[in-house]
Amino acid sequence: MEKSKTLNALNTNFRMIGLSADWIYQAWLIKGSLTKGAVIFENEDNATYELVDFYYEDEQRVENILCSGSLRDVIEFSSCLKQTR
Repeated sequence: MEKSKTLNALNTNFRMIGLSADWIYQAWLIKGSLTKGAVIFENEDNATYELVDFYYEDEQRVENILCSGSLRDVIEFSSCLKQTR
């Protein structure tokens, strides 16, 4: 999928919470809140997308990668999660 089309699809369907102090890369919230939920995270280091479950404990973010791969793979894997938009 072309980069601009990918970004448009993500921005249309999910709330971007990335590019902030907490998420320095692009991340889209697909479930939960800013303090506990799941995001699609663009891993620019290896050109993949990750589905990351996260929460905060003692002001530190704890992350668990649920799926990593192409955007299509991650969205398909996340389809069982409720959208937050």
